[in-house]
Amino acid sequence: EPDDFSFKKLFVPLTTFKAIHIIVIVGVIVFGNMLFNGFVWDDIIQIVNGDIIHSFWNFPLFFSQDDILTGSFYRPVQIVYLSLIYTFFGPTPFFFHFPQLVLHIINAILLFQIFGKKLNKHISLLLSLAFLVHPMNVESISYISASSEVLCVFFGLLALILVINKKFSYPYSLFIYLFLLLSI
Repeated sequence: EPDDFSFKKLFVPLTTFKAIHIIVIVGVIVFGNMLFNGFVWDDIIQIVNGDIIHSFWNFPLFFSQDDILTGSFYRPVQIVYLSLIYTFFGPTPFFFHFPQLVLHIINAILLFQIFGKKLNKHISLLLSLAFLVHPMNVESISYISASSEVLCVFFGLLALILVINKKFSYPYSLFIYLFLLLSI
């Protein structure tokens, strides 16, 4: 009967549309439970007690010195990111976890696109799913204070995709350099 459900129909033929949906579903299933976690460890220092990010009017200070939240790193992109979230949503942990999960899922989709340039879709999907659910990524997804890792990968992958497309013009190259700078 043509109306019978078959798992084979999910993967054959595997389209980019299906692959992206699989990545999103798996990402939400694996990491969705962390959306409702509170602030922990460095999150409390950086977000709850980090008065500097409580107002986006402090923007010039974000680039002025070492990490103004902990005093040990210079990560202005992360501070801008956290300040934007705090400005719109206040100290609500869900709204800090959600964009981090979304960025991680987007990173897996970008990897699928990169792998798809040289490998077949099934292998590309398998590799991007391995990245998506790999235990080494749990900390960078679950801890808000580790958002710099997700942002670094995001901007680095965007730069790599632009380089792979091999359309080198002056404005195009500026985007590559900008994404690389943001990933640092």
